[in-house]
Amino acid sequence: MLKSDLTDRQLNGLWGYCRADSVSSKVLETFAAISGNAFGASRAPSGIIHTYGYLLSGDIGLAERSKRHRWTSGAISRFFGVSYSHFWSKSTTFLRSLTQALQALPDVASEMVLNAPHNHQFLEVGRFDEHCTDHRWRSRWQVFENGTSATREHESSEEAHLLVYRVGLLEGPLKFSTAFPVRRERVDELTRNHEADGPKLRFNSCVPQSNS
Repeated sequence: MLKSDLTDRQLNGLWGYCRADSVSSKVLETFAAISGNAFGASRAPSGIIHTYGYLLSGDIGLAERSKRHRWTSGAISRFFGVSYSHFWSKSTTFLRSLTQALQALPDVASEMVLNAPHNHQFLEVGRFDEHCTDHRWRSRWQVFENGTSATREHESSEEAHLLVYRVGLLEGPLKFSTAFPVRRERVDELTRNHEADGPKLRFNSCVPQSNS
């Protein structure tokens, strides 16, 4: 599973790059050895870092344990209304199945779609667009809610909302940077911070490059 995702250029092409300084250096070295590509702390593939990077770095700090928990708690499966095993099926890989699920959300489009039809049960309940002309990037973070009655019963719980953050060049497509389940109060906090901070790259994202 890990080797397949590390070496899948099409899949990783749907994701941008991020800083990986909070991920164990041994984990980065392992990724580099398996993939044959460099995994630096200052710039690494977002899809790999935000999934396997945090899963394998769960013991180095509170923040990383929390980020690991988002994939092991079952919250992501509950949000999408699938079984826990859905994202860990032997017939696919974790990053691929996660990417397919994200692409099924409203207005999450890419030049390369991995057989993921639009799913109307998910509702966009928040969005912020930012851009920087000096460094020629744009970003969008969106918050989604599962509109099914079963999920509404858990509106105060972790799995009730999903935040998706994408970054791209001004003239290019947006690529995934991260995605994770959030509580409603966390959404409100992020909204306040966004309005106070002004445009900037978030969630450790790197400035996109024309050749990445």
